[in-house]
Amino acid sequence: MRILITGASGQLGFSLCENAPKFLERNSIQLLTPIRDELDLSSEESCEKYLSKFKPEWVINAGAFTAVDDAESKQDLAYKVNTHAPKLIAKFIKDTGGKLIHISTDYVFSGDQGKPYKPFDDKRPLGVYGKSKSIGEENIQNILLGTKKSIIIRTSWLMGPSGKNFALTMLKLLKEKKILKIVSDQISSPTSTKSLSTVCWNVVDKISRGEDFPSIIHWSDSGVASWYDVACAIADIGKELNIIKNPSKILPINSSNYHSIAKRPSYSVLDTTATSAKVGYLPLHWKEELKNTLRETLSNGTCML
Repeated sequence: MRILITGASGQLGFSLCENAPKFLERNSIQLLTPIRDELDLSSEESCEKYLSKFKPEWVINAGAFTAVDDAESKQDLAYKVNTHAPKLIAKFIKDTGGKLIHISTDYVFSGDQGKPYKPFDDKRPLGVYGKSKSIGEENIQNILLGTKKSIIIRTSWLMGPSGKNFALTMLKLLKEKKILKIVSDQISSPTSTKSLSTVCWNVVDKISRGEDFPSIIHWSDSGVASWYDVACAIADIGKELNIIKNPSKILPINSSNYHSIAKRPSYSVLDTTATSAKVGYLPLHWKEELKNTLRETLSNGTCML
């Protein structure tokens, strides 16, 4: 069996490859992990050429245009990657009989509900990034409706030991700056790439054994936090692990006092109750997962950059 991981060089793609479970070896499964030159999600020709050549039985679509502010000025690229590429993959899956896991985001929600979002709550994205991901979801569902061939996994505030993310950016800034002003009125649940990759492989394994899953599920680590909370935790854990000796002073600010191009949801916590029951385990607290992530940056040298 061939399993394609799009975005294999990104932070989630890296964890999916690193945490590929032992059942892959037992079942002689081949992982396809193309670089962008081999599979460019912004190019219809590249997508169709790669899919028709390798004919994967599974696609884990971890590739995305995730730069929230940049998406406002690069709308064409954001929609190509986040909206059109999932449509092409879904059409391929429908024609070949394969299966798809598509990674989506809490940013498909407006954030004004005031309580955790369930998978089938109304979506009202605020910016281009969220809109492009939302329509990408709809493209998949419209094409694969009723086929049980696709699962959309929404996650929030993803952070891993490689790639670009808030944790690694903070590690760098906490060493370089005297004072950091971090937004304290945007709330969600941080999620480690290792945690999410474990759920992805759990889904592949269970579906391969004949189990059914809902068409949309949510996964994040447990607990809630603001970006300010996460930054403070990174500073504390960084000192504990001797990654940072004298971290910056961190000050909380409101979103209205922080210049950003795109609007972001103020409360985008995801309800993961149904997913936990389905996969058979509860998520760890985000601080515990964050500590594990920062430990891994020590082992791979990322924190030295």
